[in-house]
Amino acid sequence: MWAQSIAPLALVSALRETGVIAAGLIGWLVFKERLSPIGTAAAVGIVAIRLGG
Repeated sequence: MWAQSIAPLALVSALRETGVIAAGLIGWLVFKERLSPIGTAAAVGIVAIRLGG
């Protein structure tokens, strides 16, 4: 909420989505967590939307 009060909402939401992807990659690479097919599809979808949008 604090970030939304000092920065444009589009920038804040883009950074939030990037943080979700980064957390997933850290979990997979560092903590050796397994990725479910649904989680993988969701991550790929988020990246595709961010790159295409």
